[in-house]
Amino acid sequence: MNYLVDALTIFDFFKGKTELFDFFDDTENIYVSAVTVGKLNYMARTEYSETEKNAIEIADDFVHLLHIVNIDESIAMEYGKLKEHYPEFDDNKLWLCATAVVRDLVIVSSDEGYSGIAEIVVKKF
Repeated sequence: MNYLVDALTIFDFFKGKTELFDFFDDTENIYVSAVTVGKLNYMARTEYSETEKNAIEIADDFVHLLHIVNIDESIAMEYGKLKEHYPEFDDNKLWLCATAVVRDLVIVSSDEGYSGIAEIVVKKF
């Protein structure tokens, strides 16, 4: 099984969420969207404590050890379909969902914001 991790999951890992240690032990099947890379970069520059900013900066470096999925035309087309069906959902989440659908990935997140999107599978930590 292949997994797509969101920014919250990576941030939680670097803040010491122990349930994620075994998960990230083997990065061979773990993917991250270019959207997540951007989100981590943004998080490192905004309203977080210095300790959290350090964790985010380390996390931002860590994602380059994972498989980074760039947005391509097929993901963009899927995003459009999802946005039509779920207009109230956060755009970043929909980009991740579109990536998961097109690349057949399971989203890993503790964020409840993915519930209600029938097209995806979410593994929660």
